[in-house]
Amino acid sequence: DYGPSGAHVTVIGSGQLTLQFGQDGREVMPMGAGSILLEGLLCDFGARLRCLPSSAVLFRFRRVDMLAVVSSIPTSQHWYYAYRLLERRSREHLTSRLGSAIG
Repeated sequence: DYGPSGAHVTVIGSGQLTLQFGQDGREVMPMGAGSILLEGLLCDFGARLRCLPSSAVLFRFRRVDMLAVVSSIPTSQHWYYAYRLLERRSREHLTSRLGSAIG
């Protein structure tokens, strides 16, 4: 969220990743297809992603780009609110798990 191009969001398209925390790489939780990762939140907690032995497909986009699409294409409004709900749930879940990992 602090980068020069603003906030980024990553969505796992396929594969498995592990969310790790701290210098020792403690595993916090597995992440699978459909997971929404808020990069600024992960950065705030010092977390990182590790791809499991199989490959994974990730989709990364800037939040400002998504907002531009939603504001310029009226038919996109119906899925945007569902996305925002999923994003909020993801933020709450990740904050809870990463907060527990801190201790």
